[in-house]
Amino acid sequence: MTSKEIIVTRDGGLKEQDAALFIRNANEYQSQIRIRLGEKSVNAKSLLGVLSMGVRHGAVLTVTAEGPDEEDAVNALRRYFEA
Repeated sequence: MTSKEIIVTRDGGLKEQDAALFIRNANEYQSQIRIRLGEKSVNAKSLLGVLSMGVRHGAVLTVTAEGPDEEDAVNALRRYFEA
């Protein structure tokens, strides 16, 4: 299992269009991926789950992946949130 804390630096956080692109990126990996914000944790490949988090600029998330490409997945998603 690979896990990293990420500070969201995207202006406006993660709105619908950004969330859809994020999920498309997450679905490129075989690993199971979750994102956590505070006490809430969701499947990073679920649009409703990701949108329900209300991720805003400056939020601190934890991205966790487990599977054959977990390290690549976490690093790619970190880059997405910090872009």
